[in-house]
Amino acid sequence: MIDPSGNYLYFLSDADGFRNLYKYQIKEKTIEKLTNYFTGISGITMYSPAVSIASKTGQIIYNYFKNGKYDLYLANESDFQKKIV
Repeated sequence: MIDPSGNYLYFLSDADGFRNLYKYQIKEKTIEKLTNYFTGISGITMYSPAVSIASKTGQIIYNYFKNGKYDLYLANESDFQKKIV
């Protein structure tokens, strides 16, 4: 997903064994890991969406399995602890 400004691409990856949210900065060509969840971000089924970005505000909503249930989390870019990978 591309953010409203067109400067960032958000994606899910399980490169470290757990599906987490990442941000690719198109101009700088850098990748930041935004989440670090042990159960990972995922949809309820294989084909259901797991993350979405609001086209006007840039807020991110994602689905996270925690304590035996799925919950939706709404976050702003500033809510994440970024780690360059």
